[in-house]
Amino acid sequence: MSDLLQKKLTPLEGLVVLQPRVFEDDRGHLFESFNERSFHEVELPVRFFQDVHSRSRRNVLRGLHMQS
Repeated sequence: MSDLLQKKLTPLEGLVVLQPRVFEDDRGHLFESFNERSFHEVELPVRFFQDVHSRSRRNVLRGLHMQS
């Protein structure tokens, strides 16, 4: 099971609920709504790399990240 994503089964065949881990602190919160590796870990093979959401409180500046 992924440490960033929890898969919950439902009574409806083929329907699952995916619950991301939310990281919160005094600046706001951050979570990955999608990460290909996490989806594969919960046995959902899809082809999409990553999607991240964050919300910051007023007057908070977050660091900028770059990947090459």
